Amino acid sequence: MKTLLFATLIGAVLLTGCQSAPAPQGDVSSDGKHLFEENCAVCHGITGHGNAVHFDDPTFQKLLTDTQIQQTIRNGKGNMPAFGTTFTSAQINSLVKYLRSLAHPQ
Repeated sequence: MKTLLFATLIGAVLLTGCQSAPAPQGDVSSDGKHLFEENCAVCHGITGHGNAVHFDDPTFQKLLTDTQIQQTIRNGKGNMPAFGTTFTSAQINSLVKYLRSLAHPQ
């Protein structure tokens, strides 16, 4: 009985050690880019120049604070659905950082 219990315990320890670790936090803009391409580009365009919002325009970008963009992603606005239960706060921050990178200097 002790041998079986010991073998079970060792097996559990070995299996726990074999579980994959969470993916390391990658480059925020890469994470944001991936999220944007998978979830947002269909409406906002792959370059950020899409329906009603032009994230590639630095003048437009100056009109919005990071907090306003975060709130819009979380809560939705107009035809845009809310993503507050889809994305974590870290993912939303990654998206904001990526959106900021889309603005082309004039």
